[in-house]
Amino acid sequence: MVGRKAKLAEAQRAEIANRVQEGDALEAKVRTKFLLIADELKTKTEGTSLWNVFTTQLLLPLIAELGARTYELVTGQDLLISNSSTYRNFLTAFPDDDRGKISILLDRFIDPSDIEIRSYILRHLHARFLIDALQLSNKNLSSLRSRISERIDITVFADTNFLFSLLDLHDNPANEAVQALQKITQEMTSNVTLKLYVLPITIDEARHTLSNYEQQLAGVDLSAHLGKAAESRYSDLSGIAAKFVKASQKTKWRLSPKEYFSPYINNLLPIARSKGIEIFNEDTSYLKTDLEVVDDLLNRLDYEKRKFPERAKSYETIEHDVVLWHFAKRKRPPTLESPLDAQFWVATVDFRYLGFDAFKRRHEHQQNTIAVCIHPSILVQMLQFWIPRNSEFETALLNSLRPMLPRSFDPSAEKITLAILRAISRFENIDDIDEGTIASVLMDRAIRQRMANSQNLGEQVDIVKEALIIEAETTKTRNTKEREALAESLKIRENEVEKLTLALKEAEEGKAKTLADSIAKIEEERAASRILHDRLLRLEEQELHRKEKDKVRLIRTRLLFYCLTLVLATLAIVGFLSWQFFILPLPWIAEILALAGLTWFIEAQGKKRPEIVTWKIFLAFSKFSGFIKAGLGLLGTTLLGPYLYDVMKNRIDFLHLLK
Repeated sequence: MVGRKAKLAEAQRAEIANRVQEGDALEAKVRTKFLLIADELKTKTEGTSLWNVFTTQLLLPLIAELGARTYELVTGQDLLISNSSTYRNFLTAFPDDDRGKISILLDRFIDPSDIEIRSYILRHLHARFLIDALQLSNKNLSSLRSRISERIDITVFADTNFLFSLLDLHDNPANEAVQALQKITQEMTSNVTLKLYVLPITIDEARHTLSNYEQQLAGVDLSAHLGKAAESRYSDLSGIAAKFVKASQKTKWRLSPKEYFSPYINNLLPIARSKGIEIFNEDTSYLKTDLEVVDDLLNRLDYEKRKFPERAKSYETIEHDVVLWHFAKRKRPPTLESPLDAQFWVATVDFRYLGFDAFKRRHEHQQNTIAVCIHPSILVQMLQFWIPRNSEFETALLNSLRPMLPRSFDPSAEKITLAILRAISRFENIDDIDEGTIASVLMDRAIRQRMANSQNLGEQVDIVKEALIIEAETTKTRNTKEREALAESLKIRENEVEKLTLALKEAEEGKAKTLADSIAKIEEERAASRILHDRLLRLEEQELHRKEKDKVRLIRTRLLFYCLTLVLATLAIVGFLSWQFFILPLPWIAEILALAGLTWFIEAQGKKRPEIVTWKIFLAFSKFSGFIKAGLGLLGTTLLGPYLYDVMKNRIDFLHLLK
């Protein structure tokens, strides 16, 4: 504390600076993702400008409204907030043909599964909650603090459209918020319990609504191909009809309304129970004759006819809404100090129903009356005091923004779109027609006007058939022209590329020439080096070949030397023996054996040494070795036979002499 001013510690100041830097870096990343989606969708509005308008005129105001609704709930004050016009005002700032793309952009951008986008939006949301929390009175804070530690029981009665969102039966921005609410109720602390119920009249109302749509869509049998083509007119369809069209895209056959709606009409309660919602089996028929209920019913009928002449709710729908409202209201204690004491609520995603609730509160005699109807996004905000902060809860918080981006709906446009789809679905070969052709027929204003003026199905089929034929021819002509235009454009671009290439070639000729000379010199040096290298390799190969030849020559010379030495040695021995002892056969027999051994030795060397096996002399020797061996054998037998005969004869004669 310096004087009367507080001074933050350096560590805290550094931490704040780091968080500011983190926030700036996060915003830069998120902005980049936003701009990439905008570029992909090819919005006419420039990306950076669109981002600035989005943050200042939509995101921050929506967060402020969400915070204000939560503030209203906690304090019990009536801020007179009904269906938000912020989103519609935001869209009117853009051209008509750009609004559809921007709606898709916002739907894709507000993605709870993206951690960075989720963190960016939640930072703003938490900052807004902090600002609103600072405005709470001490009384509200004390009450809230004490109730958080106490046990709280919350009973929620589902309105028909809430039930449809939970079962994913209609295309509504609140679907994710309702389904997220159902998931997080399973993670609450022991101090709070939230139970979802549905009254029998709501089950009946839901079945009645689905049966009406089954009849309204009768004859609109959609294949996956036709369902995808109908995407261009989603904005014309009510939530339930749009969901039917989307469901047809996932089938491998034509999906009929009866096939789609019958399982829900016949098994609505078991399906609801599978989603965690139970029947609150209590009679409400007495309320239909209650004077206060009847007055509210008549007043609401009159208001609907004046305010929404073409889209006014039916008597049965208003009766259900009023009875459900009074039933929940009378379940509460007469006096409520805080919304946390209310216990009984009606959960709805119908802003007109929420408007009725706001009207009733404004005309109550008591001050600061607590709402009976509550939007699931506000209920999620209230439950944050008892739910652990995790990714699923943050996803639920982010999804609470989606219901504030409502879809527009025109019943007359839906009627025409369904009439066109009904007529198209009667053609058997419709899947052979291009999706773009079908989408063009659905979008064509002249065809839609003709369909609006015709009530005869046969005439409508003829109108659609004629339109499909014309559109197919138009598409064919358009494709031909586009193909020709693309070919011409390609030719022009090729000419431009050729000119640019020539100019570049001329501009770089001087440098190219110098570079070419340098490259030529380098190539000459490389060629000379390669020649020297090749010559060196040849010399090395020649030297290696010479050494190999010398080695072979040496081995062969040694073999010849050994053979000649052996032959001469045996001849010398034979000559010596013949001269010394005059025994002629034995020396020659020894010579024959020596020659036989020499033959074996030469063959063994040839098999063992590759230098000898390819020698011409050895090959010639191998060719005649068989004859040599046979000759030596014959010669040896010739010499040895007579010698042995003489020896044996002399032996016998000697034995006779002894006798």
